[in-house]
Amino acid sequence: MREPDRLYTEANARIHKGAPMDDEAFFHGGFEVEYRALRDESLKRIELRQQTVSIALTIAGVFLGVGIGTRAVALVYPPLALALAIGWLQNDLRIKEIGDYIRLNLESRTPNLHWETTMQGRRTDRPYWRAVVMSHAGAILMAQVIAIGVGVSTIYGTPIEAGEIALLIADVLSALAVLLWIIPKSRR
Repeated sequence: MREPDRLYTEANARIHKGAPMDDEAFFHGGFEVEYRALRDESLKRIELRQQTVSIALTIAGVFLGVGIGTRAVALVYPPLALALAIGWLQNDLRIKEIGDYIRLNLESRTPNLHWETTMQGRRTDRPYWRAVVMSHAGAILMAQVIAIGVGVSTIYGTPIEAGEIALLIADVLSALAVLLWIIPKSRR
């Protein structure tokens, strides 16, 4: 049996027994590929979160710019921002799940991997409000509130149409949904 194949077989046997593995068995046992793939996915999802916020703020600028001179156009932005915020949240949850998997399934069996375990310890020492959530969700929420203000100012003093009332209701619900997302929740 070739040496890498033997190490892979030994590593798999140790996993099923729940035994810790040495570095050689880890890196030749297929875990390196899984670990790197998960770390790469986590980094990609962090990039996607950043892009989502950039897109949300760029779209806000467009809607607000056009909305100042056009009746109720800005009122279209808040529900769209909610959809982008949900996409951001989905990536954030997957990043957390990847970190949990690495911490619980890979680091617990490999003595020299401990990044996620260390970071989890730091997360539990901090307040529940995470800076990344506050900055990203706060920017989206503020853009929603500004869009509602601009939209209301364009229809103020004139008869309001049924579509505009529906948009205002959707806007307020969208902003409330993002606000509820910001409210701190305990993290495992």
